[in-house]
Amino acid sequence: MAELKLPDPALAAVDLIGHASGGASLFALGLMFYGQRFALDREVVANIAFKNFVQPAPMVLGVLFFGLPGSLARQVILTGAVPTATAAGMFAIRADTYAAPAAATILVSTLLGLATEAAIIVVLPR
Repeated sequence: MAELKLPDPALAAVDLIGHASGGASLFALGLMFYGQRFALDREVVANIAFKNFVQPAPMVLGVLFFGLPGSLARQVILTGAVPTATAAGMFAIRADTYAAPAAATILVSTLLGLATEAAIIVVLPR
């Protein structure tokens, strides 16, 4: 397998883009959702409950079933608990359907994700 080493200026550029992408994505999503009416209804609460609490459960079962070690186990469970992806909301806006529930789901899921991700990090053994 061939190894290709990028020059330092290219690595710095990729690193800068990588660090900015999360914030830029949320900023762009905020611009897209500007003007959407926020409503926290049963459907949005169900979306959030599933994404932030139910979805990590099978990941925990998978970790136990496959006997994954500490660091890898934490990564798998945290991957299952990440907040709702912004791409779903962008597609909803573009298709002009489900935009308001998507906006509410992403907003609350991201805010709640701060607590759920922190709790998972604290609770999981090192």
